This record gives sequence, structure tokens and C-alpha cells, in this order.
Amino acid sequence: MRKVTNFVRICYICSMKYLIRSLKYFLYLLFLLVIFVAVIYFVSAKGEPLESLFRNGYNSLWTMALVLAILSACYPRFGYGKRRIRATGTADEIIAKIEAHMNARGYELESRDAEDNLVFRQATFLGRLGKMFDKVYFTRALSGYEMEGRLKEIVRLDTAFFQIFEETGE
Repeated sequence: MRKVTNFVRICYICSMKYLIRSLKYFLYLLFLLVIFVAVIYFVSAKGEPLESLFRNGYNSLWTMALVLAILSACYPRFGYGKRRIRATGTADEIIAKIEAHMNARGYELESRDAEDNLVFRQATFLGRLGKMFDKVYFTRALSGYEMEGRLKEIVRLDTAFFQIFEETGE
């Protein structure tokens, strides 16, 4: 019974992460759409009502919002991922190297729990805003750590960590 409740808890956490990421991306795209429509309106409308800007009037805005909702619902599936960092040594040595590299990349350690799981976020507010307040999660794994976050950033970090742990022979 305990395994079933752990499975349900993990599924709930994963679905909540997915939902939160989708909502963040939808709001981000909606903000860009509002800016885009405002620029078009002020450049070309010349006093005309907003509904005259598009062929179907306000229905076009609802259609664009629906397309953004579909895109933002799909984005977490393809825009987020996990990568494994293979490293040997003591946990403190590995964490020190990870923390030093993440600090050099503009991240700061947000939290570290008793199981040596780490959470990093951008150090500056503009950096956090540019990354949509996403964080990079490091979960302790058998042969090192598993990173989770935006796929674009995870791939960059994975390449750098591979070089760091290969150069030192660990």
C-alpha cells in the first residue's frame, strides 16, 4: 500500500509541475501577444477600433489565445527534460564543483536538503524573468546527479559538467 501512495504522490507532483509550467508559458506568450497587437495597433490603426485590425475582429484574438493555449500545453513536454551527471567522489566534492560552476553561470543555490538534492535559480531578477522563474533541480542519483529543468539550459550545463568531471579524472 505504501508503494501505491508514493506512486500517487509522485504522479501528483509531476502533474502539478506540468500544469504550472504550462500556465507560466501561456502567460508569457499572452504577454508577448498583447505587446504584438499593441504595436500593430499603434503603428497601423490610426484611430480605428481594435476590432478592425483583424479580418474576423475580436474572434481573431480569441483564436490566437486558443493557439497560444495549445502551444503552452505542449511546451513542457518538449521544452523540459532531465540529464544525468556522472561523477565520482564524495558528495561534498561533487556539490562544491557543481556549485562553483553554477555560480559562474549566474545561478545561486536556493536550497539543499538533507539528501543532498540541490535547487538553483538565476541570481539576478532580470535573469529569473528571462528564464520565466524556472529553476534547475539536481537530484542525487546512484552515479552522481540528475539535472532537471529547461532543456536548452540543461543541455548547456550537461556539456560543461561533462568537461569538468572528465578533466579532473573523476
